[in-house]
Amino acid sequence: MLINNLPYRKPKLHKDYFIKDNMFGNAMDIRERCLTRQDWTLGFPWRNEMWPGMRCSGGLLPDEMKL
Repeated sequence: MLINNLPYRKPKLHKDYFIKDNMFGNAMDIRERCLTRQDWTLGFPWRNEMWPGMRCSGGLLPDEMKL
């Protein structure tokens, strides 16, 4: 399995992840829009890749991407 070959590095704030509260004023709208989509791409463990869970292209609108 690909994920077992990746070395672990403890995540560091502002390098591996970022935290910003209230990034989207319309977070519930984004959530509802994403929940209605049927074109999700499945990641690990459904496919042999390291990205976990599910994702969809175009989940955010162009104006939302500018934030």
